[in-house]
Amino acid sequence: MPDWEQIAHIQSDVSGWLEWSPNGKYILLEIREDLASVIDPEDAGIIMTVPHSWFSATWSPNSQYITTASDKQTRQVFEVATGLKILDTPHDNEMFPITWRSNSQYVLTGSREGTIRVIEIATGEEVQQINHQASSYYGASWSPDGQYIATYTSSEVKITEFSP
Repeated sequence: MPDWEQIAHIQSDVSGWLEWSPNGKYILLEIREDLASVIDPEDAGIIMTVPHSWFSATWSPNSQYITTASDKQTRQVFEVATGLKILDTPHDNEMFPITWRSNSQYVLTGSREGTIRVIEIATGEEVQQINHQASSYYGASWSPDGQYIATYTSSEVKITEFSP
């Protein structure tokens, strides 16, 4: 069995999870139940810290943003370089994690009430809405080329063309 060399050590009270950025430069780390940080593993430096009451967080495909899914029925997008919150998307019901389009310019947000919104990151504007009649919406996903959106409930899958 090979010997593993430790290349970095980050001293922290980790309470939950961690996730590498897609470009491999940063780690998103839950420090406490109400606080998370983006850390540069090369020097163990903290790039940004955000307060949270979320149950999930994800990176944008280009590693420039992180999204949070709150138990308070909001989704937030933070810019990693500045630490600024650039988007806050409320829903009327339990929500699901944000799904990024591959170019990192749009996100899908959705909730159990059956409304799925496409939000443009640069403007914060809703550019498309998909509605399910059922109140049992479970999730959404972009096609790899970003041309289509698949949404599903307990009884159906919808494929919708994306038209900003």
